[in-house]
Amino acid sequence: MNREKIIKKMSWFMLLLFCFLAFPQTVFAISSKEEKSITPSNLKEWDDGASVTKETSGKGENYQVEVTADTTGLKEDYYSIYIYEDTKRNLGPYDGIRFQYLNQSDIDLRMNVTIKIDAKTSVTMLDKSYAILEEEETKNTQVVTAKYGTLLIPARFSGSIYVPFSQLFNEKGERVLLNNIQSFGITTVMENEQTATYSIGNFAFLSGSIDAMKESHYLITLTGEEEVVLPNTGAVIEKYKASVVDLEGNEMDTDVTFFLEDSIEGITLSENGALEIQSDCVATKVTIYAKSKQSINAGNMTLSLKRVSAKVAAVGVPKAQEVPSIATSTYQRLKDSVLLFRLFALMIVFFIGAVITTWFNQAKAHHQMIRKKLYQIFEEQEEEETP
Repeated sequence: MNREKIIKKMSWFMLLLFCFLAFPQTVFAISSKEEKSITPSNLKEWDDGASVTKETSGKGENYQVEVTADTTGLKEDYYSIYIYEDTKRNLGPYDGIRFQYLNQSDIDLRMNVTIKIDAKTSVTMLDKSYAILEEEETKNTQVVTAKYGTLLIPARFSGSIYVPFSQLFNEKGERVLLNNIQSFGITTVMENEQTATYSIGNFAFLSGSIDAMKESHYLITLTGEEEVVLPNTGAVIEKYKASVVDLEGNEMDTDVTFFLEDSIEGITLSENGALEIQSDCVATKVTIYAKSKQSINAGNMTLSLKRVSAKVAAVGVPKAQEVPSIATSTYQRLKDSVLLFRLFALMIVFFIGAVITTWFNQAKAHHQMIRKKLYQIFEEQEEEETP
């Protein structure tokens, strides 16, 4: 009887294991209580000089617009391509936007979200803003901050981007109500002499997204030396720190654990942020990570490793056979300097003594002259008083 129960339990276990392996469950990091998928209408494009073509396809979750932009032969450093929906909407019930972004190019791109309220007011991400990037294949998420007013989209990135509406500001750095908007769109920034192809689509407005993710997503910022000079012998140690801020902008008092994603020969990183690099390390870059217990995402920092050539490092270092002669000449110069200092000090003492002696003699002579004058006056007064 017991044997039959064991066999039955094992059968159920094997069946559950088979279902788990055959039908894996996918957990999406970017989540919300509710979302509204949209198909943009009246789509328009604006650029400041780049050659741009666009093509749209699909609806709802399958909607996408593919953009090809070329800045070859242009003179300015940067060019913007703004793809936007020129349609009035009420975004009051929502607290964020999520969309897919596929960078099909071998170059990094930079992007931003812009919402136009009226002819004079629009909001966009500033340098203090953050967003969440989720890679489609690995489901790896990053909470990243805008830099120079844009988010960096790595080459060949394919995934979702989430931008909370609380991270959009007007030109004065103020938040604005989004109850009635005129348009919204995505700006992509390219450098000159570049050709890029990218797709954006599957737009959705989210509600309750901050509450759904604030217990698992945090903005983790690493601080420390971004350029490390490697020694020619031994090792160098750099210390790094991390700050943790939640999605509502509150600083968290929590411990973080530092780690390396891959093992690199000659480099070790302790859990408290001590990075040690040996002199025989051949890597030119290393990315370090930090993660709190509550966060499913990790903050990171990429460090540049520099090495001073042995030829430069050896400048000014004497050879062993040269040390005695160098030491002897140095000692002689030091001895001469001390002798000169003593002579100079002695001269100062004699000078001060001469000044004091002269002053004393002059004061004594002056005193005797005054005393003689007083006696003379006293004698004259006595003669006048005698009848």
